[in-house]
Amino acid sequence: MLEKIKNLVSESLKERSETGEFYAFSERVFCFQETRVTNLEDALYEPALCLVLQGSKQTILGERQLHLVAGDTVLISHHVPVRARINQASETMPYVEPVPGLEAVINE
Repeated sequence: MLEKIKNLVSESLKERSETGEFYAFSERVFCFQETRVTNLEDALYEPALCLVLQGSKQTILGERQLHLVAGDTVLISHHVPVRARINQASETMPYVEPVPGLEAVINE
C-alpha cells in the first residue's frame, strides 16, 4: 500500500520543478517535497496526519526528538511549535511527505 501511495504522489509531483514547497492536491491535502538536506528550522505544525514516503526528517518537540523515516506516520492533534530538518534527501530521491489536514481525514 505504501508503495502505491508513493507512486501516485511521485507521479503527481513529476511536473513540479521547485522543492521546499507545499503543493496543494486539493483544498485540504498538501504534499511537501525537498531535494536537499536542510538546517533545523522553527515551525508551527497544524493539526494533520503526516506520512513520510521517502527520505527522513528530524523533529524536536521540547526535549523530545523524533527521527522519522519512510513509512513513519505522525498524527498532530493541535498546533505545536517544533524545530525540524530534512536529514535525508537528494535530487534523485527527494524527501516526500503528503499532509492531509485533519479536517480532510475526519470528514472524507
